[in-house]
Amino acid sequence: MTGTMSTSAAPAAQGGDAHAQRDPLVIAHRGDSLVAPENTMAAFAAAAAGGADMIEIDLHMSADGEGIVIHDGTVDRTTDASGAVGDLDVAEIARFDAGSWFDPAFGGQHVPLIGDVLELLERHPRVRLLLEFKDPWDEGPLRRVLGEIQDAGLAERVLVQSFFPPVLQTLRTHATEIPRGLIATRFDEQVLATCAELDVVACNPRHTLVAADPQIVDQVHAAGLQIMVWTPNEPEQWEPLVAAGVDGIITDRPDRLRGFLQVRDGAHSSSSAPSEVPATGDGQVPAGGRGPVPAVAQAAQG
Repeated sequence: MTGTMSTSAAPAAQGGDAHAQRDPLVIAHRGDSLVAPENTMAAFAAAAAGGADMIEIDLHMSADGEGIVIHDGTVDRTTDASGAVGDLDVAEIARFDAGSWFDPAFGGQHVPLIGDVLELLERHPRVRLLLEFKDPWDEGPLRRVLGEIQDAGLAERVLVQSFFPPVLQTLRTHATEIPRGLIATRFDEQVLATCAELDVVACNPRHTLVAADPQIVDQVHAAGLQIMVWTPNEPEQWEPLVAAGVDGIITDRPDRLRGFLQVRDGAHSSSSAPSEVPATGDGQVPAGGRGPVPAVAQAAQG
């Protein structure tokens, strides 16, 4: 059935202790955004080099309907320019410096397009993408982005997510093979009902919700969904989430989370398998594991 997960992908609802035996996916929030400017190719290369399982990015729509990788609705905070992303076209955005605000060493980093990120995935065949559509999107541009993912042959390595049910409904209609997730700022039965209605494979709440009520993990698993929490950055935050059995942790510190998990696993770190990624729309689990660890500079330039 479209949007469901096979039993090998969806953890059985057996309680936190059972799930805690499996490491969560390490998901790099906006890339490795503590060592390179967020949502730039340098940050994505650093995440791949640091062993992230997935890279999380944000996508806004430009004035000419292209997918722009940036978190905020304006370019003011993370570039040397100003203005709303939706009021700027691709040619204008391409001229902006997206790195110097972070450190002069990153001067000349550009605001990526979705195509740039897909090319990076092709160079790192074991790294996957968690793609958040920011704000409501027009159907035409949304379908164009989906077409880029499909044309690149990467539908099985991308999980798309959004706060907005209409966006997820459009994704379901036009790209059933690309798995989807609902981002949640609260958790209750209505959230699970919305997940079922939208036929998503993941329910991704704020990490503080799970820290306050670890049984949320069991409820999400019982619904046949995976759970990826955002955005804890400290070991004292990671520990209870791992113990609760979350399937993924979205963090600004992916390299440190990877080290934390290895230390936690002790002698078994080299052989312990990370959680399965969400299934594709036809219920199959994408193949592969963590990505290779090339030089960051080579990955950014290649």
